[in-house]
Amino acid sequence: MDEAQTADVAVIGGGPAGSVMAGLCAKAGLSTVLFERENGPRYRIGESLLPATMRQVLPLIGAQDAVDAETYIVKRGATFCWGADKQDIWTLAFGPDQADDPPLALNVDRASFDEILLSSAQKCGATLLRGHDAISVGDGDAQQGRSVTYIHRESAKQNALRARFVVNATGQMRLNIPELDAREHSHFFRKVAVWGYWVGGGRLDAPLEGNVFFETLETEHGTAWVWYIPLRNGLTSVGVVAPRDCLANLRLDARTGLANWLATCPRTTELLRNATPAEHAPYDQVSLCADYSYASKAFSAPGVVQVGDAACFVDVLLSSGVHLATYGALLAARSIKATLSGAIPEDIAMAEYESRLRQEFAVFYAGLSGLYDMEKRSQDYVGWLRALLQNSNGVLMEWGQSLDNPGGLNVDGASCSDADLHAQVQRNLTMMRGYNSYQLAYEGPPKATPIAALPAIRNVLAIDEHGEWIIPAHTIRTPTLATSVT
Repeated sequence: MDEAQTADVAVIGGGPAGSVMAGLCAKAGLSTVLFERENGPRYRIGESLLPATMRQVLPLIGAQDAVDAETYIVKRGATFCWGADKQDIWTLAFGPDQADDPPLALNVDRASFDEILLSSAQKCGATLLRGHDAISVGDGDAQQGRSVTYIHRESAKQNALRARFVVNATGQMRLNIPELDAREHSHFFRKVAVWGYWVGGGRLDAPLEGNVFFETLETEHGTAWVWYIPLRNGLTSVGVVAPRDCLANLRLDARTGLANWLATCPRTTELLRNATPAEHAPYDQVSLCADYSYASKAFSAPGVVQVGDAACFVDVLLSSGVHLATYGALLAARSIKATLSGAIPEDIAMAEYESRLRQEFAVFYAGLSGLYDMEKRSQDYVGWLRALLQNSNGVLMEWGQSLDNPGGLNVDGASCSDADLHAQVQRNLTMMRGYNSYQLAYEGPPKATPIAALPAIRNVLAIDEHGEWIIPAHTIRTPTLATSVT
């Protein structure tokens, strides 16, 4: 093993969360190393995006123009054959129907999309190490740093790097840090997803031709639903989310199980009438995934933070995955920058990251679990989701943000003494961890939780004109100086 290198930030994982994190940290002048285990573009599920990712996060790392230049499919929202009046098709648009310039999003093939984000992170100044696996993260904190041991996959050469912050953006890697490795899995979203790809599938009528389409069906173990995601070049992602009890039979023959379910869905069958299963890699496979809804017990420990699927994931319905990943990376990058600059103590900065992301998780969890109530009519779904998502880009993301009021579901502004600052962020964190645990443990019938019933945490940090965390001016404190790793 060569002598250890040093960096301010080491990011493990080159998906959307890792690329956004690395790009934002490098852009701020922090020496940043991004580890990506694959040497080239790689397939990932999660092709449907939300407007907030497109217009509020990607521009921050200079990726929006490159994404816009691609021929990705534009979508205006989601279209459903669902609920008590499932004989009719109904649509939930991203913005109000009467909006002059409604928010839009994209359906992307993740191999090319993720490459754009990786390239953008490099252009921001991050060092990208492709073909390298991080295999362990050592003890430490932001003051003394943490070691990252990594290996080159082709040569098997092992090396080490010491970073002031380590970011786990791998999705599934465990860091041997008990509070970060422990996860709470959802009792309500105990589902299995099975999916494949078709060529030549039909599209909904304009202007909804790019929308993701959902249709419900019945299985031997209860209600399930189909996703139908139009992609470019005539490709369509088609999958079914079913009760987990269906997993055993799917393991015997996933392709046949998927085909049999789709045959019971009249509208999906019509869309696939002239389509054929894709025969070109990687789209020629039928895949399975189960038990994918969870939240880590903690999102950070001294000198290390988890983002993306390493922190939490709700459900594949309504495209929350990439949004939570990129928004979480934005929040965590702010917290790392504020900590390493000495502007804000690490415990305050990281608690702010975690409580805000957990709040966003709670909004989506409430929305998605309520949408599983198949007894509602279309106007009930739309009215309730409009109130929950506030006619925004489909997210809670930083409503009403100002220097005096940090936004979100706050009780009031952030004015408090320095002594109370630490206590307040811990109250926020305790409240949101407890509420997420309550959500994950619930296993009763679907319920449409209104936004007024969600915890109203009192965030303490605002965002300045540069998009960075700031303690409101009327909160008096003495800054703590950061210490570099040597």
